[in-house]
Amino acid sequence: MQNYKILILGPQCSGKTTLVRFLREKDNTLPLVEEDEMFVKLNNGKYPQDIEYKENILRPKLEEEIRYAENVIFVTSYCNKDLIRELKSRGFKIVQLVLDKDVLEERNKKRMKENREDDVMLWIPENLKFHQEIGDEGLVDKTIDVNKPIAEVAQRVLMK
Repeated sequence: MQNYKILILGPQCSGKTTLVRFLREKDNTLPLVEEDEMFVKLNNGKYPQDIEYKENILRPKLEEEIRYAENVIFVTSYCNKDLIRELKSRGFKIVQLVLDKDVLEERNKKRMKENREDDVMLWIPENLKFHQEIGDEGLVDKTIDVNKPIAEVAQRVLMK
């Protein structure tokens, strides 16, 4: 069995959950971990509603688990740049999911109509800035265009 050390970063509405679902259906032995799932696990089965508690208490625990993982594909929208640098030094491949801003806006509108999520456009500029910065700083090993079909995206994620 292959061991993975992959950090997948993508802004909200970039298809991270769709990617995780697809990969789990294709191979349920992959060591996939989504950030929100980890927050639920660390918070006794409930998603934390208190942002201060989530960020100041749970996030350090989450980061500690990821930092020392020897077999994980961790999927998140945000990760501290210092942690990204450390993960790279520990052999993690940093994969960034990218998509056109207009596609992101359309996906957000669809989510809003389905009442599934908050309006991500309120904080997406900051998130996109973060994703631009990590690319500009050379922290990303591979970028994947998520405007492509999910099967192609998944294949690129798992390629060495």
